[in-house]
Amino acid sequence: MTQMLRLHCSTCGVALTGPLSLVSNDPFDLDETDGKPRLAEGGYYIAADDDWAADGHYIVNINDVINIDDHADPGRLNGCCGLDGCDGVNTICCNGHDVAIRRTDCWMPHYVAFLPTLVTTGDA
Repeated sequence: MTQMLRLHCSTCGVALTGPLSLVSNDPFDLDETDGKPRLAEGGYYIAADDDWAADGHYIVNINDVINIDDHADPGRLNGCCGLDGCDGVNTICCNGHDVAIRRTDCWMPHYVAFLPTLVTTGDA
């Protein structure tokens, strides 16, 4: 049986995802197609310094996130037709705390990378 987890803001505790299960720890199992989800809904992956995310980031499908919003700093919301995440954390929880980097631009696979220092995990 796969253990499910849920990500929460480490500052205020608000839930940031629904229940998630580990899909892989191998970046070659992920979809690298531009403009497509990097992984299926309901799963997560822990990055290990791959091409798109830093070591330890929780990678999830954009449809699995809840209680988030765009960052208040417009300088972090760059991209041509989505968010490229090249300027650091661009996503906050509903209470205004930094939590993740969303990557939804046309020239990259789409996903949300939650920084391990900004989130906590809990049972789903």
